Amino acid sequence: MPVSRRSGQEKLIFASTVFPSKSSETNTLLMAESIRAFAQSLAHAPIWLFTSETQKQLSNAFRERLLALDVSLIPFRINREILGFPLVGDVSPAALAESKAANQAELLAWLGGNTLVIQKLKELLLPSNKTLGFRPVHHTLIGSRYDEPLDPFWTLIYRYCNVPETRVFPMMTHVDGTRIRPYFNAGLLVTRPVRRLLQGWHLFRSSIRRMSVTLFSFTKLCFQGSFCRCYRLAKSKNCLRHTITPCTCTHKTSPIIVPPL
Repeated sequence: MPVSRRSGQEKLIFASTVFPSKSSETNTLLMAESIRAFAQSLAHAPIWLFTSETQKQLSNAFRERLLALDVSLIPFRINREILGFPLVGDVSPAALAESKAANQAELLAWLGGNTLVIQKLKELLLPSNKTLGFRPVHHTLIGSRYDEPLDPFWTLIYRYCNVPETRVFPMMTHVDGTRIRPYFNAGLLVTRPVRRLLQGWHLFRSSIRRMSVTLFSFTKLCFQGSFCRCYRLAKSKNCLRHTITPCTCTHKTSPIIVPPL
């Protein structure tokens, strides 16, 4: 069912994480500056940066620059042990961002801190009947090649995530050009906050932490059993330009069901 924009809501809010290190501060500052400079109609959209509450603090120079760019810093708590897993540090703040944005914006764009914007981002403004925008991973890595049988590793993941065969569709990695089964890039997700997809991601990850299963792989896959109305954000020849194309899946299951445990 299409979701309409409520009066007084922002079209879109950008959100990401920043950690107290020179590389993280540099990356997120470049991201914020590029949005303000090149995002055109979305150049003045709110930007939220979530920062973990640790003993080490963000630099004063970084904070001052964010203030000049009208970027909000929002603290969040996270188990420091979790940060040892690649990309998992994004799950909790992404859920928090979605929760906070529910009454403030029609759409939430969750970005990796190393994202750069070089042109207008109209593709991020999802059609009213779409719930999630995404793009594939850059490289195949541990991805499952679409034209090959499932290996035991991915068979286990699909079984635990309750992913039926009818929900599996092909996508192309946009660097090495491999045709793979769904494997989403956590560095660019556009959601409708009212659908609570990112909060479902967080709950699912939390349940998996209690099991002796590879956490990293499941957090990358957790959306796959959760929705069907989607758009693919696929890269064009210009590696910093994102375009959006309709998903090829045809199933009609509700897009907001979190896989049962």
